[in-house]
Amino acid sequence: MAIFIFLFTPTIRIYIFQINLLYMTKLDPSEILPFNGKFTFLVGAGCSINKPASLPAGREMMEILIQFSCAASEREDIQRLIYEGLRFEQLVEIIRNNIDPNLKIIDYFGLSANPNENHAFLERMIKRGNHVITTNFDFLIELALMRDLEDKSKILPVITEQDFKKYSNPDQLVSKGFLPVYKIHGSTKNIITGEDTRESLIATIQAFGAGKSDGSIFQLERFKRDLFNNIMSKRILVVMGYSGSDDFDVVPTLKLIPNLKKIVWINHCSTSPPEFKTYVEQGKSTDKVDEILGEIHQKNKNIEIYRVNGKTEEVFLKTMKSLSMTFLAGSLLKEISVLNDVLGKDNLVKPIEPLKKWLRKEVHNPDAFEELKISSEIYIALSKFTKASGCARKMVELGKEEKNSKWLAVSHNLVGEIMLNSSGDNYHALQDFEKALILLEKGDRTQLKARILNNIGQSKVAMGKIEDGLEFIKLSYEIFKEIDDIQGIAQALTNIWEHQFEDEKEYTLEDTLKSDDPKGYKLKSEYDRLIFRKMQKSDEEKHVSKLMHDYNYITEIGELLTKLGDLKTIAYFNKYMAESAIKTNNLEGAAYFIQQGIQIMEELDDPKGKVSLHSSWGKVLLFQGKLDEAYTILVDAYRVSKKRNFNRELVEIATNLGLLKQQQGKLRDAQNYFTEAYAISTSLRDHLKIVNSLKNIVSILKAQENHKGALIFLKMIQKELLRVSREETREFSKIKYEINQLEIQLKNLNHN
Repeated sequence: MAIFIFLFTPTIRIYIFQINLLYMTKLDPSEILPFNGKFTFLVGAGCSINKPASLPAGREMMEILIQFSCAASEREDIQRLIYEGLRFEQLVEIIRNNIDPNLKIIDYFGLSANPNENHAFLERMIKRGNHVITTNFDFLIELALMRDLEDKSKILPVITEQDFKKYSNPDQLVSKGFLPVYKIHGSTKNIITGEDTRESLIATIQAFGAGKSDGSIFQLERFKRDLFNNIMSKRILVVMGYSGSDDFDVVPTLKLIPNLKKIVWINHCSTSPPEFKTYVEQGKSTDKVDEILGEIHQKNKNIEIYRVNGKTEEVFLKTMKSLSMTFLAGSLLKEISVLNDVLGKDNLVKPIEPLKKWLRKEVHNPDAFEELKISSEIYIALSKFTKASGCARKMVELGKEEKNSKWLAVSHNLVGEIMLNSSGDNYHALQDFEKALILLEKGDRTQLKARILNNIGQSKVAMGKIEDGLEFIKLSYEIFKEIDDIQGIAQALTNIWEHQFEDEKEYTLEDTLKSDDPKGYKLKSEYDRLIFRKMQKSDEEKHVSKLMHDYNYITEIGELLTKLGDLKTIAYFNKYMAESAIKTNNLEGAAYFIQQGIQIMEELDDPKGKVSLHSSWGKVLLFQGKLDEAYTILVDAYRVSKKRNFNRELVEIATNLGLLKQQQGKLRDAQNYFTEAYAISTSLRDHLKIVNSLKNIVSILKAQENHKGALIFLKMIQKELLRVSREETREFSKIKYEINQLEIQLKNLNHN
């Protein structure tokens, strides 16, 4: 399919080229934006920059926020991160979490009460029955609609979850005379009804900011999906004022809209001479916008895709004139003339206060400790762990200087978390976590203490101290439950559930959260069927007891994840459930959960998640005896992981390929895969993966009757266990016993 590109020069000459393997022809603008077309406009922050709206551009605002909130020693380096993937919502969420709990920062967008020509154009398009979705936090589209409109109640800002569920069909609303404006990133309030909607805004920003350190994709919440399907179906989507760098929630959703007719992406710039762009399938993607459009085209080749380079207001004027929409063009020209006249009279337009000055006056000014913490968390979000650790250690020193025990607790916990994320060094991380815990008062029941307890528990589990670690995680769960921290509850429960098969101690949850989303119960009801069927087959009372506890965890975690709307975590949770089912030889259940997880990852278009789930799918097929199918799945995942440097996933995939080759009797190939898994695990300093890889190598050497080699690797396991735990754990004792038995066997062989 051909791809089209609009090129607009500053002199409002319009050139439209069809590019098909570098073949170019002029086209009529009416073919792209027909007079009788049904349009949906996706509006970004760039539309509110021009006077008299005068709001700062996204990057400008981020630079000012960094100057305001970060340590002076780090500001220059952090500002460079804007060009390396730091998102506005990430930055705002980190600031919110430290110094601005009510997101006062977002109030700045509401200071501008003067719509510009872009808002005037959108006002007219809405009143002609077209639809508008905006990611902006300002009220300028609503204010433009309010002018010359007697019945203001016809304007319908859609902001909250309840709003999106109630008003998901814009065509119906338009047919009833309403003028809907869909604010998909939220808003501090509904300026038509006066409703305070700040809580929904905070929830959205929290969702955007959380868990994006790996560059993962975030999609719109599920409750917004019906709206997106309805508002895009068989329509022309015009993207305006939207930066290619801000594609992490809207664009992944666009890829899933099957009935979108065409996309016109207006890239606001002053291009002279004309600049020609090509897309991904031609191998010449030159910027982020090209990359996005190419990805959308690859996902759905039925969508016509266009790109426009030029000044947004000039694009609209020229397009309307070419469509003989002179009445609308003339109206807009008159609007711009009025705006220019107003701008010339300073007394009519009150300029908004400069952001720097406003922040110092309206938002809590961070102290030196908070500046370092914000800086460290920004580095963590971009996986700059060396820089993050440097800030965290400065925090420790500052805490010592000020003799502030809470600062020290926060600092040591952060140092430990950075250590785990960067190197997987559980032993030294645990030392910092335990220092942090000692610094808190015994009666402390805060989020900080719950987080520290959970970190201690995870470190101990990773070091082989399963029972001890689970006790700490359970303590964290109780505090998370007390303070109603849903994210913390879900994390603690998942950690408990993931390791309970290795733990002999029983633990029962007495209450679960309710969910009004029937889709969320699919996980619960399917697992209910599988687990009770498995119980009927089991004669072991202890095993049945474990399965009942497992069911309780599944119920609560499934409902929590549904409430959070975290699709990626739900997908990985399906993976954990599949692994659990494999351990109980419930291969049917394992297959079901893996397919559920794969479906979600395909929907999210998350390459790392897809290879991880496909690795587990290959393992299920392997256990089912379908070796050829398993090999095909695993090799494809292996190649993708190699190409993209998904090292943690590669360890798992190489291990599964090794198991497959071992089952085929190809021991040399199996040993090569296990050795590769060991090498990568060592580079990651992942203790559990190192031990598992060494155990697999030992199994091959024993099968080859290479007892001396097996003994060497068993001692390597023993050394690794002792390195991490610094004491003899149950697993260490098992390995020690195995070494003794093998040494006796070797002595007997030598004696004979």
